[in-house]
Amino acid sequence: MATTKAKSINIDAIPAKKYLTIGEVSRFTGIKDHVLRYWEQNFVQLTPSKRSGRRYYQRDDVLLIIEISRLLNEEGLTIVGAQNRLSKQQKNKADVAPSFEPVQQTIAEVDSAAQPKVDSSQLQQALQIAEVLQQQINAFQKHLKENY
Repeated sequence: MATTKAKSINIDAIPAKKYLTIGEVSRFTGIKDHVLRYWEQNFVQLTPSKRSGRRYYQRDDVLLIIEISRLLNEEGLTIVGAQNRLSKQQKNKADVAPSFEPVQQTIAEVDSAAQPKVDSSQLQQALQIAEVLQQQINAFQKHLKENY
């Protein structure tokens, strides 16, 4: 549950739709449409999808809007102060993101050693799984950087 000066917002009550229109977000958060459009211009983290001139927000966008509202209204930060705080939060999240490059290097080392107890087909399969996981992690990190 997140609270703003205007009202308390139950985060679990965000509609379970993939995309929400600006009107739906406005009704849910109590933040007027024109304010949301203004925030899009000032907060690089807030980038709803746009198709045919319409804005479509995802759950992460709504959570970001709630956080921006909290920073501005409850903590009393200015736009610049809220931008700085969000940038720091984004940087902290990026610093915590795990790197699986050492795992791939270890797998490669084990594969090159060709230990007799280890079946090479199992190692190849494990390497393929690790590569797929690395791709998924990279895509997730990119998503986090673009949306947070």
